[in-house]
Amino acid sequence: MKKSQIAGLVALVIILIGTFLPYVEVGDQSFTMFGLNKQAKTVAIVFIVLGVLGGLFSFLGKGKVWWLSIISLLIFGLTAYVVFAHLGKLGKSEMAIGVSMYAIATGAVVGLISGGLGIAKK
Repeated sequence: MKKSQIAGLVALVIILIGTFLPYVEVGDQSFTMFGLNKQAKTVAIVFIVLGVLGGLFSFLGKGKVWWLSIISLLIFGLTAYVVFAHLGKLGKSEMAIGVSMYAIATGAVVGLISGGLGIAKK
């Protein structure tokens, strides 16, 4: 396996784990994306779908189908954009941001690196 494929799978795992970590903290309680409300569940599903698609295209983007790495780069770029936009939205509320969003942002950045490596190694 190439470094870009390994990085893509690592990004996928980080994003998937991040959706189950504490999303927000209110006082002494913390809530995951699946334990808060319907809107947070939808956000979690969006991150899972983007992570799986990005990881899949990153894994398949080798050899003659290197252009799949470009699609992976775009998907992880979209994931990073959504994460940072969502962080800005959460930062304006009275809830403290949990580790979940930071883990997903880290996964998106690793995915961007993976896409860049896949394109560079065509």
